[in-house]
Amino acid sequence: MAGDAIMQINGEKVDNSNALVNTVYENAGQPVDLLIKRDGQEINLTIVPRLPGEFDPAVEGPLGVALTNATNGERISSSPIEAIGGSFSFLWDYISLYARLPSMLINGEITAQEARPVSIVGISQIAGQAAESSATSGNAYPILSIAAFISVALGLTNLLPIPALDGGRIMFVLLEAVRGRRIEPEREGMVHAIGMLVMLGLMALLIVQDIINPIIPMQ
Repeated sequence: MAGDAIMQINGEKVDNSNALVNTVYENAGQPVDLLIKRDGQEINLTIVPRLPGEFDPAVEGPLGVALTNATNGERISSSPIEAIGGSFSFLWDYISLYARLPSMLINGEITAQEARPVSIVGISQIAGQAAESSATSGNAYPILSIAAFISVALGLTNLLPIPALDGGRIMFVLLEAVRGRRIEPEREGMVHAIGMLVMLGLMALLIVQDIINPIIPMQ
């Protein structure tokens, strides 16, 4: 479907890549109806996304197609109300993707390379590629979408029940509520200090990993 624009999937408007990708993965092995625009004409197609194990996720997805910006510069226009609704939908897509990552990895829908944690080095590589794509296409969507994804990922990670993070502090508050008395500040402080040291060590390992095995290989 090179050069085709996907307008709808199963009757739902496709206004961002997540709407397409999520529906494709959720309907693996089942017929999916697409409305595409080809040479100015709208065409209905029925396809069946491949199941995990029937394709190499390191090379291609269930459909075996690539998603790129329109070569003719065509863009989707939305009203302010549609844009606001789309932003909330976009945010929810990223939150649900974050929650589904473990199951996607176990089921082989994504590779370990795609699911691996990254350091500030890896984040800068991804953001740099998005910025380059935005500059080349004149479309701010790539850089804005990656900025939104990073913000959501950092926010959700900070809520994990890990010492030294806000989620770790919330965990102690809940434990204190269950026990009916406060945990000694010295003990809590020690747990957070150990957690911080472990996180700093993990960050250092991730930085080394992203330098040795970059997210975006050097050309």
